[in-house]
Amino acid sequence: LEGDVWSHTVMVYNHSQHVNRLSPEVREALELSTLLHDLGKIATRKRSTANRGRIHFRGHAGVSSFMALAVMERWNIDKSVQRDVMQTISLHHSFMEG
Repeated sequence: LEGDVWSHTVMVYNHSQHVNRLSPEVREALELSTLLHDLGKIATRKRSTANRGRIHFRGHAGVSSFMALAVMERWNIDKSVQRDVMQTISLHHSFMEG
């Protein structure tokens, strides 16, 4: 619906800005999660040979969590926030895999 990964990321981030009454730590984790949740699409992008050449990103959530960890370490993000962000990112597609 969003057209591309960047447009989707911006849409998700903007949506997160409407969540109220969060502690500063939870707000930081939410914002980082929304900004970094699809980093793994870079490494997992594949074109389907069977489905009219559609692009898919299987396993990107898990890959995204580790790529996000590397980014957050470079940015010196608190370890507890890193943990929350990794958990959120790694599970962000779990509702679709059942």
